[in-house]
Amino acid sequence: MRNDARRTRLGFIPLSFVLAIASGSLGFDLDRGELACEQAAQHLMDCCPELQLPRWTCIQEGGCTRELDGTLIAEGESDCLRSMECAEIAAAEVCERLAARIEAEADPQGPPLYQLYQEDWLCD
Repeated sequence: MRNDARRTRLGFIPLSFVLAIASGSLGFDLDRGELACEQAAQHLMDCCPELQLPRWTCIQEGGCTRELDGTLIAEGESDCLRSMECAEIAAAEVCERLAARIEAEADPQGPPLYQLYQEDWLCD
């Protein structure tokens, strides 16, 4: 019985830790847009093995004053992309379109990210 109580407490600690991280209470500050982007990016990497996503793909900048999406995959695109099958992603050429967005965003003379969203929203 004593081992069962210890196992329950030890099982509860990791869950508490995960919940603390998810809520941002440990200072990691992963917001909803970043989380949605990370989940969509993982799905796209599974569907598009040739796609090379930069490390900054899902990092927001601007803190509390941020008014616009700042991730390479917009929060509004993320839910839709995650719901698509890999065959649908391939048919819609999402991998190629995202690669073009990555290239345009990396260009210092290129348009701002919000304009890239407007020019080619990945999820129609």
